[in-house]
Amino acid sequence: ESHREYYRMHVNLPFKPVLMPRFEVRGVAEEGSRWHRYAITVSDKGLTVSISGPADARTLVVAGVQRGYIDPTSKGGQCTNVKPPKGKGCNAASEARCVKSQWRTPGYCKQTCFDLGYAHPGDDCSGGWAQFVENDFNGYICKAESKVGGMILMGTDEECSSGHIAMLNPAIHLTPKEAAAVGHGVFESVNFLPDVLFLKSSAQDLNNTHYVEHGGSHYMPEPRMKLRENTIKRPAGISLRSGGCLPRNPFNSEGCQVLPPGGPCALACGSAGEVANDPRAGHLLAMHTLPKKNTALGYPVNDYDAEGNEMVDARNARAVVWVARALEAKDQLRQRMAWALSQILVAASQDKTAVESELWTGFYDVFLRHAFGNYRELLREVTYHPVMGGWLTYVGSTSYNSDLAYADENYAREIMQLFSIGLTKLHPNGSSVLDGQGNEVPTYSNENIMSFARVFTGFGRVPERLNVEYRIELNQIDPMQMLGHNHDPYPK
Repeated sequence: ESHREYYRMHVNLPFKPVLMPRFEVRGVAEEGSRWHRYAITVSDKGLTVSISGPADARTLVVAGVQRGYIDPTSKGGQCTNVKPPKGKGCNAASEARCVKSQWRTPGYCKQTCFDLGYAHPGDDCSGGWAQFVENDFNGYICKAESKVGGMILMGTDEECSSGHIAMLNPAIHLTPKEAAAVGHGVFESVNFLPDVLFLKSSAQDLNNTHYVEHGGSHYMPEPRMKLRENTIKRPAGISLRSGGCLPRNPFNSEGCQVLPPGGPCALACGSAGEVANDPRAGHLLAMHTLPKKNTALGYPVNDYDAEGNEMVDARNARAVVWVARALEAKDQLRQRMAWALSQILVAASQDKTAVESELWTGFYDVFLRHAFGNYRELLREVTYHPVMGGWLTYVGSTSYNSDLAYADENYAREIMQLFSIGLTKLHPNGSSVLDGQGNEVPTYSNENIMSFARVFTGFGRVPERLNVEYRIELNQIDPMQMLGHNHDPYPK
């Protein structure tokens, strides 16, 4: 079971155009579009929020988008502050204390904890949304939990340093007039997202609909990032940044298909494991959508759909994938063989901050595909992979004719020493072959290394393209291509 497929299926980021210039958004009328029952999402953090309008239609607006109306029956309540027996009382309240059972079980400092944004389970100490029936509000979202009844903190300044108001995330409430104009469609839900619906089949009537009704509740769409399927068997003609499409290579050529005129290219070729993301699987894993140099724009908000996943950032997403497959995959022997092979054909990050999950899950899939196959074919695909080309520095290595420099010998040495025949010749029983003087007989010479180095000249990366994780401006996913003008043309 593919690690790259598992990773891509569980990436369903809230769509932010400025942070995702190379990615598509799933349309509201498209199968799998996501609709939520809560008025405010965690990705609204930092956005403006306002409450205004006539008394019978007080509108809740976030960043210029209506999120329903204030429910005048939402009264909330006032909680008591039971002081802990030791310490500075409720003045010492903090996230660390408010979320621990030592405070929650006896119910210490309920009001203070609520005001800080860490409510005790089941408490509403806010006074309710009805307090805004007569009072306008203009401010910013400081904190939000994407569920009905989740905590919300609003502030009166952009830095959220003053004027905090703690509330519970309301269900979308509509006026009778708005409720009569909602759309309808065929939806489905998943157990771990009780306040979310997914459109079961495309419904073009929903393109101009702001709300839908389902089961007596109202929902609104939330744009989510769309990853397209572009597998070897079902290529989609994914565009390269420089124009054209992903080219044919030794590992995808059997599935390439001719596209009709007017497409981005004449021939569409796919990539192993490049499946579409599955909206119903939720957003569980992080993905980079901007190059490293543009991190000042901020990373996309990872509004994870599982509690605790806020710790699963891009630095350890691929490790989560590995553990999930090791524990749950049905092809356990294949998974174990792949692990063993990965300990022989070792590659590592060239930069401790290079944490591209799709890059590494794709590389690991090479071992899964060849777990029970021919070792020569495994070596071939590893050799073409940009991970190995970068790690052992032969990507960009050229012939002496090209730049009057000798070819890079790193991979030429390691493919013999570490990946195949080793340093010394061995007898069938594993003991070393010795010469007449009792010395171990080497398996290769420096001349062999120089000759192999000329074999591995001419490899270059395929141009960047769309539909894959994007952190550095290099194609780290697709097999390298052989550039004839850089390859050594002489006998080896």
